[in-house]
Amino acid sequence: KRVEELEAELSTVRAQHAQLEAELQSLKEQLAVRTSQTVEDAAQVQWVQAFDESSQEYYYSHSESGATQWERPAAQIVHVWKQMVDAATGDMFYQNSTSQLTQWDAPAAGYDPVGTQERDGPSSAVDDESSKRVEELEAELSTVRAQHAQLEAELQSLKEQLAVRTSQTVEDAAQVQWVQAFDESSQEYYYSHSESGATQWERPAAQIVHVWKQMVDAATGDMFYQNSTSQLTQWDAPAAGYDPVGTQERDGPSSAVDDESSKRVEELEAEMAGLRQSVAQAAEENEEAKAQIVTLSTQLTEAQQESGRVEAEMAGLRQSVAQAAEENEEAKAQI
Repeated sequence: KRVEELEAELSTVRAQHAQLEAELQSLKEQLAVRTSQTVEDAAQVQWVQAFDESSQEYYYSHSESGATQWERPAAQIVHVWKQMVDAATGDMFYQNSTSQLTQWDAPAAGYDPVGTQERDGPSSAVDDESSKRVEELEAELSTVRAQHAQLEAELQSLKEQLAVRTSQTVEDAAQVQWVQAFDESSQEYYYSHSESGATQWERPAAQIVHVWKQMVDAATGDMFYQNSTSQLTQWDAPAAGYDPVGTQERDGPSSAVDDESSKRVEELEAEMAGLRQSVAQAAEENEEAKAQIVTLSTQLTEAQQESGRVEAEMAGLRQSVAQAAEENEEAKAQI
């Protein structure tokens, strides 16, 4: 019965594992989609900022078509200037990737923020974190699956041992055919064969069900002996023999093997509890990882929106500067 219960629990754990593996597969598919989106976004960064020495002005070159223009494009741009962090002070400075000159003031021509790649796509922090979590979950699942395989093999071995023990117990019980009895007239013990009904005074060589049973005194813990026919008890061991304490009415083989099996069942139960805890912890960490991905994705979207807003403001400022320059030229013409 205990083996059946363990099998049911193991089946439940396997179902939990299947669910965890399905969630892991879903997470990997999400990562594949994220990677595809990252590649598509990176492909959109086709305008590269450059500096014209003759005019001392910035212009923009299309990396795919080779076309150039003075006007700043609305799409994402790879800037000449890169934002950097000073290791000594932690302050931001700016480096020209062409001339390698540096300065503390932010360049008016714009710059690539600190930590961005040469071609700005969505931040890879989400994908790196997700990939790392996938590897951790795969390692945990591999370990738990190996433990389960070992547990199933041990359970199968235990069931086979119990089946052999049951068979042996039935065979041994069949051999216990002699029952001890007491003859009141002669005040002697004799032996009766339970199957044939034959009786004899000689003690048989086979196993015997005795009249006297060994018992344990609950108050002192000492052994005493009880006559199963008369119910009389005594402290001294009867010369006619007795059934040891804890044995059944028909003595079968020693229960040492069964005790060992029961002990192994308890050990397996403890292992099962540990495995279930590992599965629950892995599932909880998986949920936390997915929540982190959602949070990081939201932050990434907000950052992209903020970048778009800044780009729009920059475009408005450039338009205002151009308009002011035009008005300045008109004023000078009027003067």
